[in-house]
Amino acid sequence: MLSSVSGKETNKVSTLTTREHTLSRKSLLEWFHQNQNLKNTSRFQRRLQKHFVRPSGNLRPLPEFQALLKDEDPIALRNLLLSKKTRSLSGVVTVTILTKPYPCPGECIFCPNDPQMPKSYLTREPGGQRGLRNHFSAYKQVRERLLQLQKQGHPIDKVEVIVLGGTWTSYTKRYQLTFITDVFRALNDGPSIEAELENTISNGETINSHIELPKFSPSVQNYNRSLKIIPRGRTTQSFNISRQSAVVLDEEALKVLCRQHDTNEHAGSRCVGLSIETRPDHVHSKTLTWLRRLGVTKVQIGAQHRDNTILEMNKRGHTLEDVQNAVFQLRSFGFKVQLHFMVNLLGATPEVDIHAYRALYTSSTHLHPDEVKLYPCTLVRGTELENHYAKGEWAPYEGQVLTRLLAACIESTPRRVRLSRIIRDISSNDILAGDLRSNLRELAEQELLQQGRTIEEIRHREVRDQRILTPTQNDSCEKNKAIVVHHTPVDTPKGKLVFIELKNSRDQIHGFARLWIPNGAIPSPLPELANAAILRELHVYGGVVSIGEKPNAHASQSRGLGASLIQECVHYIDGNTYTTSITKLSVISAIGTRGYYRSQGFIDGSLYQHLVLEK
Repeated sequence: MLSSVSGKETNKVSTLTTREHTLSRKSLLEWFHQNQNLKNTSRFQRRLQKHFVRPSGNLRPLPEFQALLKDEDPIALRNLLLSKKTRSLSGVVTVTILTKPYPCPGECIFCPNDPQMPKSYLTREPGGQRGLRNHFSAYKQVRERLLQLQKQGHPIDKVEVIVLGGTWTSYTKRYQLTFITDVFRALNDGPSIEAELENTISNGETINSHIELPKFSPSVQNYNRSLKIIPRGRTTQSFNISRQSAVVLDEEALKVLCRQHDTNEHAGSRCVGLSIETRPDHVHSKTLTWLRRLGVTKVQIGAQHRDNTILEMNKRGHTLEDVQNAVFQLRSFGFKVQLHFMVNLLGATPEVDIHAYRALYTSSTHLHPDEVKLYPCTLVRGTELENHYAKGEWAPYEGQVLTRLLAACIESTPRRVRLSRIIRDISSNDILAGDLRSNLRELAEQELLQQGRTIEEIRHREVRDQRILTPTQNDSCEKNKAIVVHHTPVDTPKGKLVFIELKNSRDQIHGFARLWIPNGAIPSPLPELANAAILRELHVYGGVVSIGEKPNAHASQSRGLGASLIQECVHYIDGNTYTTSITKLSVISAIGTRGYYRSQGFIDGSLYQHLVLEK
């Protein structure tokens, strides 16, 4: 499927006429064989696009060439038509956007204090640059990123939106509603055309770009105080409205959001996941109900450590018990949980860090995150940590010590957990002290593999673009011995987590489902989830297959693996005695996946979709 600027589907054509050359599968292959010595991807793409230029003189987007290929065509050509191909090898493309600068409730001693950015982010980070360039407009950031991905040759019809920017729940409800509405409006409108990038301003998100933002601030107090000059002239809303008018506005604005949700179910770029980040002490039942109304499916939580003394020394403002309570509530609502964990904090040692990291996954804890971002602490100018460094109270771990610590963390990560990121994209120009190596993950993994040690975490095992062994669509997992089902149940104090994966003989993962079966003695957080097991995540890996298209030999998607995983969840519930009170399977579906779940027999509820189980 090709997506136009409007986000609507266009019909494929097998032959397209240009001024000088006719584009067809045959002519494309002939040109490739004549130019396959061009190993540089960018050079290859530029020459190809110039050769098959449109009659108008415009260059053809890479997806137009990709649409002509068949399974038997050279994989080398397929790879050359895709820039930065890892961005769509996990089954979706991700669009990361930032919220505006806003006062932060935290006082963490290691947190960057750049008032041009939302708290904890820096101007030189890639996401920060895109946010600043677009004046933190959700609408403009999403459309620009979709355009970039499309120009690189990636399908953009399955999009996971990741909203970053400090503590999401500290922003006003009105801002959150406007921001998320603009996210969906951008997905529904599709990628920008380059001429629009300077002129398109989101409704309610106009920022006077001629006013200079405050300069870098040396402390948390100054960061928050400096932002007080921004809200009236530079933020997206004026918040001086009465409580009564705010309620009316929210109800009317919610109707607008719901219309955008409905449109997105059939849009050219559908939201298959929506993530926000917040603090563990900001997670409450009413907050989570609100997040579901917005369409959120995953929440990132800044746990940072398990040791309460270390948390206090670093002025995190919360305890381990807060983290445990937050994770349990999130899981009870069906959210996917991504924890942020830091090593080398003030007061920590490598031994304390590895013990605390391994304890994230012990059976006695409420934690057991689904994903983890693992960050070594680095010293950034203007933080309170700088004072401790000057006094000799904190120092970065030596390079080899840090590599071995990260290797031990990777090795300790269970097969049901995805290590989404190791290290942050902080520019070396912003780091006063700390490891400057950008390939720390690669070095840590190399050390493990060279020593014959095992890596089981999900990201390392993703099948990516390797040829799938299932020969036909809708193959049954039981009949096809190339892919087998593997269950990993985990007992927690308040319920059972079940990780169901489809893997091949090399232990590569093609897809998985996350199932939560609550303890019958624990009351349901919502009447809608009474007597329900919750399908918290359903994910099929491999290159993105556009909606409605047939998979090629290197794609796991659109082969019925998702339907097989749903059936595995149903079979698991039916086959266990402790699930006798379960009468339905509820899914925390993303807006853009609602249609898929309806096709699998689920019916719409208020905030979830449900499959009634036959007993």
